[in-house]
Amino acid sequence: MSEALVTGKNRMVQHSLFFCLLFLVSFLVFDASTLMLGVSVALFALYYFSRKWAERRLL
Repeated sequence: MSEALVTGKNRMVQHSLFFCLLFLVSFLVFDASTLMLGVSVALFALYYFSRKWAERRLL
């Protein structure tokens, strides 16, 4: 095998690994932000409805 072919394959493997790593990091970041948004909405709904329930019980 020629040196250029080995270097080309090595570079292709490095690029593939880099893009896989980039995909995994971006997936974790966007997944974490989606999770935080969902938890925030759920906590807000819990607070809102429990406050309404408490006000109704006091009346």
